[in-house]
Amino acid sequence: GRLSCESDTDNDVLINDFSYRFATSDNLGVVVGAAGVNPTSTFRGINPLEGSGEGTISSFGQRNPIIGIGSGTGGAGFDWQINNRMSLQGVYSAQLPGFPGDNNVGGLFGGRQTLGGQLTLTPVDDIDVGLHYLYSRSSDGLLATGVGDAQLTSPFAPDTGFNTQAVGATVAYRINPNLQIGGWGGWTFSDPEDIQSSVTTNNLAVYAAFPELGSRGNLGGIDVGQPPKITSRSLHDGFNFPNFSDNGTPGGRDGTSLHVEMFYRAQLSQNLDMTPGFFVVFNPDHNQSNDPLIVGALRATFRF
Repeated sequence: GRLSCESDTDNDVLINDFSYRFATSDNLGVVVGAAGVNPTSTFRGINPLEGSGEGTISSFGQRNPIIGIGSGTGGAGFDWQINNRMSLQGVYSAQLPGFPGDNNVGGLFGGRQTLGGQLTLTPVDDIDVGLHYLYSRSSDGLLATGVGDAQLTSPFAPDTGFNTQAVGATVAYRINPNLQIGGWGGWTFSDPEDIQSSVTTNNLAVYAAFPELGSRGNLGGIDVGQPPKITSRSLHDGFNFPNFSDNGTPGGRDGTSLHVEMFYRAQLSQNLDMTPGFFVVFNPDHNQSNDPLIVGALRATFRF
């Protein structure tokens, strides 16, 4: 149920981006920084509905959730244009690079960290494909995507370090200037460091984008998908989430959530967009006993 523009700053002023981007050649760019350097900001966006101020209302509809693993802030990355139809992006990012006091919590090479790459292909002029791979380590069994099943262990279990491999793909097809369709799928495979077992999740979505709908600068969008879902777990009894209410028994989710969303961004002027939209999550938290979750929003985006 999270919004794309949702955050909790606790009334503090935060720096979202403190980075330096530069070209080392005509086809290779590099970025380094203490904030704003992660797979989300380094990988080329394939989904035309991406953009917290201009795209979908929901956080889930922004992009393949595996790209957000690790919630990284500072690190280094690159974007290499191999040829006219192929590029490669890579990034290393740490969640708390400015907190070196405890290696289990933070530091540039401590705490939660992510290493990833994306191969971006344009096999024909109107199709874009992104192939994603990410490796992430967490010390507390949390994927930190902020969407769907991101917690791997019971909250009552001791903190357990996990190593996660994530793979996925995103596709966009421009049927004509006013219609684009596409989708994505993602899988994570997590192994605890001190327990002989594993946790697996998957997610998928399809979408349609309608650029210039009604007027130049406008955008309509529809997306339908399944948020990240734990499909199998073989942790010891007492460690498994979300079955901790059943003494943490192993196994995958019994139900499946379905996310359905529509929004319309209207460009009222060069400085103002208004975006009404709503989304419904059926079987929220992958639980068939839960009533549908309905979220409506009206977003204003100002440009100065």
